[in-house]
Amino acid sequence: MVAAFPFPVPQGSQVYVGEQLRALARAGARATLFCYGSGAGPAPPEIECVRVPAALSPRRTRAGPSPRKPLADLALAALLARTGRRRHFDAVLAHNAEGALAALAARGAVRAPVVYVAHTLWSQELGSWAPPALARAAGGLGARLDRALAARADAVLVLCDAAAERLAPFARGPVRVI
Repeated sequence: MVAAFPFPVPQGSQVYVGEQLRALARAGARATLFCYGSGAGPAPPEIECVRVPAALSPRRTRAGPSPRKPLADLALAALLARTGRRRHFDAVLAHNAEGALAALAARGAVRAPVVYVAHTLWSQELGSWAPPALARAAGGLGARLDRALAARADAVLVLCDAAAERLAPFARGPVRVI
């Protein structure tokens, strides 16, 4: 799994990813989480984490834009590529846009299908972070990002039917609601 955020943190996406990792382990899979080099304490012992160096990671744990995230995302892609050259992965579950971008950048080195786990539609998300005067433009940029990620990922997992309907026309592989 590739998740462009600190882990563990007791908030939405991090809890979701932690539960996915635990479910995969219960199903017999050996899952590894690639994430930023920080979190609210150590990772649970049952979750293997491979982290970006803390010096390259955002300092804060809350969600939202940060000037340090692009550097951390590049470091995350490089870390996944380096590890993927040494280890075999059956698939890469890439959480949200930043994780998907990192996984897609490393796909050649990892040589495994990339599954985009879309927690949100970026056409809606980006507008919520932008100043009101830029919200519409940010939503348009988010829509382009939604289409591009669906078109490049080998499969897409979404959380609701509405997201599946939005991404399916652009997806190169299957789109499934979980």
